[in-house]
Amino acid sequence: MKKKDKFWDYAEELKGRFLCKFCQKHFPGGVARLKSHLSKQTGRDNAICEKVTEDVQAAALLAIGGVSAQSNKRKSQDFSSTSKEIIVVIDVDQSSSKLQQ
Repeated sequence: MKKKDKFWDYAEELKGRFLCKFCQKHFPGGVARLKSHLSKQTGRDNAICEKVTEDVQAAALLAIGGVSAQSNKRKSQDFSSTSKEIIVVIDVDQSSSKLQQ
């Protein structure tokens, strides 16, 4: 017997379809489509769930191998092309040895 995926806790499994317990909409497909629906990822030929909680959305996103929106937000802030700040990293060990020579 195949182990039941934890994401089925958030949907009612029907024959070849599922009913999302958050938005109450029916969709064709199995657990992979359910995870895409709950993760709010676009471009997967699936409607996104507008009522899923943040914790379930994050778990679904991790389950499908996506990157969380919070992580993307941090990356875009850290490496913004409009930033004028320059960070210089100095290796103190090498600098001090060069000064002694």
